Amino acid sequence: QRRVHGPVGFDFGQIDTFNKPEHYHDYCQINMEDFANNQWRVEHCRLADLPDLNQDNPFVRQTLLNWISNLIKKYQIDGIRIDTIPEVAKDFWTEFSQAAGVFTIGEAFDPRYDYVAGYQGPLDATLNYPLYFELKAVLQQGRSMYDLRDHYKRMGVFREQEVLGNFIDNHDNARFLHCYDNLNRWKTGVVFTPVSYT
Repeated sequence: QRRVHGPVGFDFGQIDTFNKPEHYHDYCQINMEDFANNQWRVEHCRLADLPDLNQDNPFVRQTLLNWISNLIKKYQIDGIRIDTIPEVAKDFWTEFSQAAGVFTIGEAFDPRYDYVAGYQGPLDATLNYPLYFELKAVLQQGRSMYDLRDHYKRMGVFREQEVLGNFIDNHDNARFLHCYDNLNRWKTGVVFTPVSYT
């Protein structure tokens, strides 16, 4: 008997709509090192042991595209934020964004400029994780403010910097003041993020 993985393990029959094994990628787990050097595994393996839909399956792909299109129309949504975008191939995000027909912003939790910028195009924007990591290094770890100047040189890889989602804190990371108890530095970050476009 196979070990149960994640909330549904391998019993896909208990899931509504995507209830067949062919709706999912074959079982494998994403390893931390995969994010740096194995994009195939990032896109085809399980994150946190959650079942991983196979967007190359025509039924899965079309069902997801129909779902987002209907959801947007039904609730008159004018923009969506998408979590964990690197775990799905970019060509799917292009179709998903077109089916949504509204502003799309995605999360690529990664400090690499080229990597994160590669998702602007398939989606309208990304969360600005490169800026988040730079601000953390400067304001919490005491690195030079010149690093922020260099940050702007590297930001040229983004198509439209003005639509990126800048932030100093979010639900995926320990809060700034929890890690570094300096209210003035936190306020600097809060003021800096909305005006940090070139």
